[in-house]
Amino acid sequence: MLQTSKNIGTRKAIITVRQTQAQLEACAAQIRAAEAETKAAEAEVSATTVAERNARYMLASVIVAAIAAIPSAVSALATVHPFK
Repeated sequence: MLQTSKNIGTRKAIITVRQTQAQLEACAAQIRAAEAETKAAEAEVSATTVAERNARYMLASVIVAAIAAIPSAVSALATVHPFK
C-alpha cells in the first residue's frame, strides 16, 4: 500500500511539473507574440508617416504643375483670341 501511494504521489508530481512547463512555454509564446505585435505596430506607424509625407509631396507637385500650366493656358487663349 505504501508503494502504491508513493507511485501516485510521484505521478501527480510529474503531471504538475509537465503542466508548469507547458504554462511557461505558453507564457514565452505570448511574450513573443506581443513583441511581434509591437514591431508590426511600429512598422505601421512608420508606413503611415511615409504615406503622409508622400501625400504632401504629391500635393506640392500638383500645385506646381497647376502654376506651370497657367502661362500655357494664357498663351493658348492669346492664340485663339488675340489681344487688340
